[in-house]
Amino acid sequence: MAASLPARVSYYLEATLLSKPSDIFAMSDFYSDLTTWRAECSATRLCRFDINARFYQQGVDITIMSRGAVEK
Repeated sequence: MAASLPARVSYYLEATLLSKPSDIFAMSDFYSDLTTWRAECSATRLCRFDINARFYQQGVDITIMSRGAVEK
Protein backbone atom coordinates (compact mmCIF):
# COMPACT_ATOMS: atom_id res chain seq x y z
CA MET A 1 0.00 0.00 0.00
CA ALA A 2 2.76 2.46 0.90
CA ALA A 3 4.40 2.07 -2.49
CA SER A 4 1.17 2.66 -4.41
CA LEU A 5 0.00 5.77 -2.49
CA PRO A 6 1.87 8.33 -4.68
CA ALA A 7 0.51 6.72 -7.85
CA ARG A 8 -3.04 6.81 -6.48
CA VAL A 9 -2.76 10.45 -5.31
CA SER A 10 -1.38 11.41 -8.71
CA TYR A 11 -4.14 9.59 -10.61
CA TYR A 12 -7.20 10.39 -8.50
CA LEU A 13 -6.32 13.99 -7.64
CA GLU A 14 -4.52 14.69 -10.93
CA ALA A 15 -1.66 15.94 -8.75
CA THR A 16 2.06 16.35 -9.36
CA LEU A 17 4.55 15.22 -6.74
CA LEU A 18 6.87 18.13 -5.82
CA SER A 19 8.99 16.48 -3.12
CA LYS A 20 11.63 13.84 -3.66
CA PRO A 21 10.14 10.34 -3.39
CA SER A 22 11.22 8.38 -0.35
CA ASP A 23 13.94 5.88 -1.19
CA ILE A 24 14.77 4.68 2.31
CA PHE A 25 13.25 1.61 3.87
CA ALA A 26 13.95 0.01 7.23
CA MET A 27 12.09 -2.81 8.92
CA SER A 28 9.75 -1.36 11.53
CA ASP A 29 6.32 -1.76 13.12
CA PHE A 30 5.11 1.18 11.01
CA TYR A 31 6.12 3.22 7.98
CA SER A 32 5.50 6.94 7.44
CA ASP A 33 6.03 9.30 4.54
CA LEU A 34 5.53 13.06 4.10
CA THR A 35 5.09 14.26 0.50
CA THR A 36 4.32 17.65 -1.07
CA TRP A 37 1.96 17.90 -4.04
CA ARG A 38 0.46 20.43 -6.48
CA ALA A 39 -2.94 20.11 -8.16
CA GLU A 40 -5.36 22.34 -10.02
CA CYS A 41 -7.98 23.57 -7.55
CA SER A 42 -9.86 25.90 -9.91
CA ALA A 43 -9.58 27.12 -13.47
CA THR A 44 -7.10 29.82 -12.44
CA ARG A 45 -5.38 28.47 -9.30
CA LEU A 46 -2.93 25.74 -8.33
CA CYS A 47 -3.07 24.36 -4.80
CA ARG A 48 -0.14 22.92 -2.86
CA PHE A 49 -0.69 20.34 -0.15
CA ASP A 50 1.20 17.87 2.00
CA ILE A 51 0.20 14.29 2.64
CA ASN A 52 1.46 12.68 5.82
CA ALA A 53 0.77 8.94 5.60
CA ARG A 54 1.40 6.43 8.39
CA PHE A 55 1.01 2.72 7.70
CA TYR A 56 0.53 0.34 10.63
CA GLN A 57 -0.35 -3.33 10.83
CA GLN A 58 -3.79 -2.23 12.10
CA GLY A 59 -4.44 0.26 9.28
CA VAL A 60 -3.51 3.55 7.68
CA ASP A 61 -3.66 7.16 8.92
CA ILE A 62 -3.56 9.87 6.27
CA THR A 63 -3.48 13.61 6.97
CA ILE A 64 -3.78 16.15 4.14
CA MET A 65 -2.62 19.69 4.93
CA SER A 66 -3.17 22.67 2.63
CA ARG A 67 -0.14 24.84 1.86
CA GLY A 68 -2.12 27.49 -0.01
CA ALA A 69 -2.90 28.36 -3.61
CA VAL A 70 -1.27 30.45 -6.32
CA GLU A 71 -2.46 31.88 -9.61
CA LYS A 72 -1.54 29.84 -12.69
